[in-house]
Amino acid sequence: MMDFLEEIAFERVGGFTYSLEDGTDAAEMPGRISESLMRERLEQVMDLQRNISAKKNASLVGSLMEVLVDEILEDSPYFEGKGTFGIARTKGQATDVDGVTHLDAQDGLKPGEFITVEIQESEEYDLIGRVVD
Repeated sequence: MMDFLEEIAFERVGGFTYSLEDGTDAAEMPGRISESLMRERLEQVMDLQRNISAKKNASLVGSLMEVLVDEILEDSPYFEGKGTFGIARTKGQATDVDGVTHLDAQDGLKPGEFITVEIQESEEYDLIGRVVD
């Protein structure tokens, strides 16, 4: 599985450990692995995916992207001491499950509007950009 994930290099992957469901054939199968082994394997998968995601996001640095402004907030670890900042989403960043794009919120930035940003930095899941005039 790890080789497959590395070869395909998905942009995003979600994972979970297996849980027994009463009444299913799988619940009756012998040879179940331990919870600790399941958690260890999940962590290995997610570590690999974090590295893949970080590389994919790093490849976006310097590019221009259209984003949808999601919200304006007052505090940000990325723009400390600069006042408000914006949370925006690219076409590939779904609400509640994917990373976001952090923006220095310029005057007039409004939730719901589409703007162009230059990606300046990246993290495993998030992008940091600046508004392009």
